[in-house]
Amino acid sequence: MLLNKEQVLNVLPHRDPFLFVDSIDSISKDDWRFGDVPLTKNQLVGTEITGSYFVSSDLEIFKGHFPGHPILPGVIQVEIMAQVSTFIVTATKDNLLNIGDLNIALISVNNAKFRNPVLPSMDLKIHATCIRLRGNISGFTCKVLHDGKVMSEADIIASIQI
Repeated sequence: MLLNKEQVLNVLPHRDPFLFVDSIDSISKDDWRFGDVPLTKNQLVGTEITGSYFVSSDLEIFKGHFPGHPILPGVIQVEIMAQVSTFIVTATKDNLLNIGDLNIALISVNNAKFRNPVLPSMDLKIHATCIRLRGNISGFTCKVLHDGKVMSEADIIASIQI
């Protein structure tokens, strides 16, 4: 684990019940690894981020989606991918306490596919790769996996301002 829950809270402005990242497992690009000399903003394309989230059976959303057959909604799966993608900003910093206030906005979601139902008690791995960057607008290709199986995927564009 690269960043634990406490460190995740230092980066993301999200809080329960809308925090869907338990840890960040890796941030890397080619031969660069988190902890090396920080990347410049122009070097972020190609950076890969892997995070984790455990789907607790206690999530409030399962009371209504669906009683007796709980399934994590696709919109929450997209939010999980978007939250993990936000950690691209950490590759440009040498200190997580030096992130500053993030202003994050999801701009678009394309090519979303929900291949398998996400159920309570699943351990999810989320992969996000930065595929484009212009100013504060970042594009990512993302996947949510369980036991190596793709559960959902999407292309996400977000504004991430520090």
